[in-house]
Amino acid sequence: KTIKPKRAAAPRSARPAMAASRMLLARVLRAPAPLRRCSWQRGFAGSASSTSSSGPLQYAFVDIDGTLVSGESAIPGAAKALSELRSCVHGLRLVTNQSQEGAGATLARLQAQGFEVGARDIFGTLAAVRRLVDQKQLRPLFLLTDAALLEFEGVPTHEPNAVVVGTAPEHFHYERLNEAARALLRDERSELIACNKGRYFGRNDGLSLMAGPFVAALEFATGRQAIVVGKPSRAFFEEALLDVVAGSGTGAVA
Repeated sequence: KTIKPKRAAAPRSARPAMAASRMLLARVLRAPAPLRRCSWQRGFAGSASSTSSSGPLQYAFVDIDGTLVSGESAIPGAAKALSELRSCVHGLRLVTNQSQEGAGATLARLQAQGFEVGARDIFGTLAAVRRLVDQKQLRPLFLLTDAALLEFEGVPTHEPNAVVVGTAPEHFHYERLNEAARALLRDERSELIACNKGRYFGRNDGLSLMAGPFVAALEFATGRQAIVVGKPSRAFFEEALLDVVAGSGTGAVA
């Protein structure tokens, strides 16, 4: 039995878009075998949420874990549904809050499970954090796995003025968390950045804590409010949209 991660509740502003995404994927998965090209879109536009515009869908975001794959196995029908969805939109991105592995490892995992995807298809929380770090010219202290740190090659880390937290079990001990708290308390302008605030997830040996409880501990200790970069934050989807539009060559969002 697969145990899904327990996530913090989505803000109300994000719920219509999340509901629309679930309805979209369900519609593709339920489509009959002799599916006419994009025929399912005609009844979708404007019906999934009150914020939908009339007309065909232009871009799509699809979650990975729990939507395309469950553990080490592809969800039945997901690869076919993804292929059909891709043929009906200008562009799509596979979005993920995965903070324990880089995009390369996620890509390899999907390809091994039969998905026809490329590196440009994936937009994850680590990519969004990297953009934020570069934009603000931060020098973070990273509480990340070695695999995740590959996404931050070249980022300076001397005299940290920020702390970046992902799910990194090897860093969640007193000395390392104390070091992170000191970095935040040293300068009131320093920033606490969370890849996500998930509570726990299921492993083969049982439930395990995600980044959220440790982010909350640092918030409590330092009085700082974390910037949550991953889903379901509005900023995450705005960055993903900019990425997919630039990659599609359409140049604008209607």
